[in-house]
Amino acid sequence: MFALIAADAGIRPEEIVAMATALPRLGGVAPLIRLDVHGTYAAAVRPIPILPEDVFDAQPCIEPDLVFVGRARLDDRTCLLGQLEIAPEAGARLADSELLRRAYRKWREAAPQHLYGDFCFAAWERHTHRLIAATDHLGSFPLFYSCRGQRILLATQLAALLAYPEGRPALDVQSLGLAAAGHAGHNRTMFEGIRALAGGELLAFHDGRLRTRRWWRPQTSATVQARPVEYVEDVRERFEAAVVSRLRSRGAIVAAMSGGLDSSLVTASAANQLAARGGLLDAYTAVPACETGADYGASWAAAVARWHANIRHRLIGPGTLAPLDILPRVHSVSGCPAWDTAKMVWSWQISTLAAQDHAHVVLCGDHGNLSLSYPGDCCESKWSRAQRVAEMGRRALDGLRHPLIRLRSVRGLVGRGPQPERSGVQGAGADLLLPQFRTPPALREESSPRDKFIQAVTAPRSSLRIDHMAQFGVDWRDPTGDRRLLERILTFPLHAFRAGFRPRGLARELGRDLLPEGARLRITSGAGPDETTWFTRRPQDYRAAVRSIRHSRTCAQFIDLKQLECQIEVLCSGRGSREQAALTHHVLDAAMFAVEFEHGTLQSARG
Repeated sequence: MFALIAADAGIRPEEIVAMATALPRLGGVAPLIRLDVHGTYAAAVRPIPILPEDVFDAQPCIEPDLVFVGRARLDDRTCLLGQLEIAPEAGARLADSELLRRAYRKWREAAPQHLYGDFCFAAWERHTHRLIAATDHLGSFPLFYSCRGQRILLATQLAALLAYPEGRPALDVQSLGLAAAGHAGHNRTMFEGIRALAGGELLAFHDGRLRTRRWWRPQTSATVQARPVEYVEDVRERFEAAVVSRLRSRGAIVAAMSGGLDSSLVTASAANQLAARGGLLDAYTAVPACETGADYGASWAAAVARWHANIRHRLIGPGTLAPLDILPRVHSVSGCPAWDTAKMVWSWQISTLAAQDHAHVVLCGDHGNLSLSYPGDCCESKWSRAQRVAEMGRRALDGLRHPLIRLRSVRGLVGRGPQPERSGVQGAGADLLLPQFRTPPALREESSPRDKFIQAVTAPRSSLRIDHMAQFGVDWRDPTGDRRLLERILTFPLHAFRAGFRPRGLARELGRDLLPEGARLRITSGAGPDETTWFTRRPQDYRAAVRSIRHSRTCAQFIDLKQLECQIEVLCSGRGSREQAALTHHVLDAAMFAVEFEHGTLQSARG
């Protein structure tokens, strides 16, 4: 974790000390601070050792012509060492951040294109007073920045920028309203003048002028292979390599397995790799209170665990934990709303248990729906109608072979392909926000199915995504977002994703011999928490939360407070829907964040 201030002159020690103090304090390790005697730069690094090579990390790196700070988990170190002309014996004693620095030395602004893995860095060129910063292709490691005249501030934690002593940032009401409506940009924060560097972007700052550009521009033209099975073989090779590269850790490794296809594939592949070393894998499955019947997510996850002898399955019950219990802590640590309150509760529980078990890595499959298990489309195929008829028959056969698989209606299978997902605030409860926030941001004109596929695969991670490293020292890693994997599937025609005449067929074929047939062919998605139960169990707490924001001038600029109070009463009485509960949590999340900032409790909680 790092913070950096770069300028022509005038940086004072207390400025970087304040930012360094706001960096995560896990393990009690003091931050390492370096300050130029002329005040042209100040850098702070608080190390959190996760990788075996992190014991050799010696940041911040100060050279006569360069100041460099970075956070990295790099893949294929052997190949990178060869490109950098470093002997393997010497490379074994170099941290990934040092390899990142040497890559910048060799390739400068083109360095990100030669790097695979998760990373972010900032490099201040002392002679030219130019700063270059970049993130990995999806922005797995966040990087925030703020321009203050002729100086620029950067940090891996938003809290560090908020701790900067020169001027308190103002809340961005537009961003708060968009967050409450479920629309968060890839580079927005909740504060005016502070931005997040989106995944796949490079930032350059010189003479007070800042520019950003996309460095990740993968090849997206479809190439048709001679044999359909070649698509599966290509994906299997890259997926297994992606999983292996994410098993590098100083501590234990666990997996978050919801019972869905993507997380099950990640967990099963990791279990196979660990079994070869004689290792075990703890797999955590969150169990909503409302789950019953054949679609019980934990039952599918348990089936995967039984399939692999070295998986220890652990269920996480709902208990008494609710979003209201942890939202203030999430806000103070991350400096932003929680974005997805329901998922946040589960990830918070899993991260807590992982840290207690001395695990530093949690494997997940969050990007899978946009990559491995993309639904696909037969429209690109010459025989699309025949393929859809065959798909209908395949679904019926799967249902006969595996009765526990709930079959969805086949209506529309022979139609025009999958419909685009709805976006925007719709349905009952939409009037919780003022009118200007009810309509989603302007959407692009109708795109082709392939354009939508490319946009989905290459979309950076949300700037509001919580970095669990700051609170628990746990790194969430997602093999389904691996750059080499994504760059390969971006060249697939869309009908390749319907291998075996099944939706998400590419991922299902990948699961052969890796997952039990029921879990591999399951059509329904994993069950999510019923957010309405939190309101009926804790009505007084939710009513108190609404009262706490009633007199907020910020909240009044994007929330219809009377409608929110009415909605809370409906939900607390047990008459609300899941959609209303989810939207209400979005609104409360943004509103509580605004009130905490107004009252100054965000800063005091971090201190």
